Amino acid sequence: MGLSLHVVSGLGREFYFLLNSEIDHIQRVLRRGGFYEREELELIAEHARSPRWILDVGSNIGNHAIYFAHRFNPDHLAVVEPNPEIINLLRANLGMNWHKSMDLTYVGSGLSDRAGQGESYVTVRSNIGGAKLKHTDDGKIPIYRGDDIFPTEAFDLIKIDVEGMEFQVLLGMEALLNRSSGLVFLEVLLPNIDRAISMMRDVGYEYEVSYQRYGRCTNLLFLKP
Repeated sequence: MGLSLHVVSGLGREFYFLLNSEIDHIQRVLRRGGFYEREELELIAEHARSPRWILDVGSNIGNHAIYFAHRFNPDHLAVVEPNPEIINLLRANLGMNWHKSMDLTYVGSGLSDRAGQGESYVTVRSNIGGAKLKHTDDGKIPIYRGDDIFPTEAFDLIKIDVEGMEFQVLLGMEALLNRSSGLVFLEVLLPNIDRAISMMRDVGYEYEVSYQRYGRCTNLLFLKP
């Protein structure tokens, strides 16, 4: 499907998104002229404490990263996205809506509980953002532990949306989470809510509130007291 440029209004200005699908759910929302998951973004903004260092794990085509950059004006915003189908869109969208904080070092990479190589695959064309990442010996996507690539950094806001790999990602960044403070916004499958709350409590975070948009998963917001 061909590329098309769309204007998205928010935060008192206009943003530009390059899109390539008319059936992908996220892109359909952006085509209507507003940010995707606007309510969730506003919930994060309500609870965030002027975050200076932000980590966006599972950035898709840049919706949340662009909002975070221009809503919070942070010092550093690290973007992680492994899906090769959307990397060029992500780079283009970040470039058109550039902010000096944006760090694209790990665009094209994924996070997990062990380093290695992997591959990404989309199971439903109407949900390209639901692409799965799996370890494979001959995969072309580099996979890292968060603690290895961010050995000293502390983040004030961490968003994780990794389509069922949330526990692997969390296990790979335990030291980072212990060192960080502020807010974690985590998408989890509904059967995994209790485990997620327990794991986050182990690294010093307390469950604050949730926002459920879809039937099979919910977003949990955690704060460190």
